[in-house]
Amino acid sequence: MLAIGLMSGTSLDGVDAALVDIKESSDGTNFELINYILLPYEQEFKNKIMNNLSDDTAKLSEICSLNFELGYKFKEAIDKVLEGTGYKYTDISFAASHGQTIWHSPKEVLNSRGIKIIPSTLQIGESTVVSTLTGIKTVANFRTSDIVVGGEGAPLVPMSEFIMFRSLSKNIILQNIGGIGNLTYLKAGCNIEDVVAFDTGPGNAMIDYYVNKYFELPYDDGGKIALSGRVIKEVLDILMNDEYLNIKPPKSTGREKYSKESLEKLAEDLNFDFIELNLNFDYCQKELENKKELLNLVKSSDLEYTLHFY
Repeated sequence: MLAIGLMSGTSLDGVDAALVDIKESSDGTNFELINYILLPYEQEFKNKIMNNLSDDTAKLSEICSLNFELGYKFKEAIDKVLEGTGYKYTDISFAASHGQTIWHSPKEVLNSRGIKIIPSTLQIGESTVVSTLTGIKTVANFRTSDIVVGGEGAPLVPMSEFIMFRSLSKNIILQNIGGIGNLTYLKAGCNIEDVVAFDTGPGNAMIDYYVNKYFELPYDDGGKIALSGRVIKEVLDILMNDEYLNIKPPKSTGREKYSKESLEKLAEDLNFDFIELNLNFDYCQKELENKKELLNLVKSSDLEYTLHFY
């Protein structure tokens, strides 16, 4: 069975598209990646999305337009991932389209106007645009049901990681550093009810923003800028006291908390303009601290462990 997965993540770098052959076998489900592409977003389009991730700058007319514009981008990504493979639309059993999250609020909160916001999440990128233009059955709205029954709606990957990486003898931790980082913990011999997964905190959304602001680059290629600096413990301590990091799982977060405005305020409060950043709060150091805690958790089980970071 051939399927196409489409993802536009919090990092806003573009649409990831994967063409996968899914096969059922006696020992479970097997996957073969046939092709993968990234359809990058132009800076103007990225800015348009970014402006609609904030209560202060979002416009209903732009959100409505972006819903369709992203649908066309997803269709373009399908065309590109099929190029050179010999496969046509009619060969594809289904496309799975996550869409683009523009607001994620899994807990009841009050907004800036004091109005109650019930648990909810919104991903745009009209799946009907994809299905109408390609004729491919298109599946979407992955987070909604989990929110309705009281879940976080995030992260999405634990089910696939359970299928692909679980082990009878090893404890496994998978750490993804996307726009927002997330973690999946698979204890040895686990079943699906044993899986632990949660968003670990800000990832590329924070790093890319500051790299662009201070170095006029889209991202820190290979972590070269971070590696050229040094950690200022006082700044790191402040960041490690971020309230989100102290919330116990299950938990999820997004650009609602780590918005452009909040990152600008952080830069002002910590005087990043004066110290010229140097990535002094070095995200890698923070991730290392998180991983040390997780290693202690895993080691305490007296079983072998394996870490996968991607």
